[in-house]
Amino acid sequence: MTFLSLIDWLELIFRELFPVYKLCCNIIIVENIRKMITSNYKNILDEMQITLARETLSKCIGDVKTIKENILPKNGKRQQRMSKFLQFILQEDHNVIEFEKMLRNNGLEELLKINEDGDGEHLAPQDIGVCAIYKFKL
Repeated sequence: MTFLSLIDWLELIFRELFPVYKLCCNIIIVENIRKMITSNYKNILDEMQITLARETLSKCIGDVKTIKENILPKNGKRQQRMSKFLQFILQEDHNVIEFEKMLRNNGLEELLKINEDGDGEHLAPQDIGVCAIYKFKL
């Protein structure tokens, strides 16, 4: 029987647990951003422009081609098109992070603040039809 030294044992535990810890932290960060987006959904819709949507989509994953087509002016009113865009963004963790980066890079970080007073435009998360799928590797 081989006994591990304390350092070997700690290294083994760290190697096994760090990816899980990192994954949990990433999930928490993305869920916080999702909460900020859903809390400011109507305000974001009011501010969203097609150029900002295109900038974000250039870094997104998923069926980007279809959503790029859906947000064109010929496909309905701006708020409806931008709502489809936000629905797409909220589905993938990667896209949520890219959207948050785009808002910050364009000076729109105030759209990510959660208004504690309750006097801002708010849309309850259950009013937004999004299906989030988490992929875990074991």
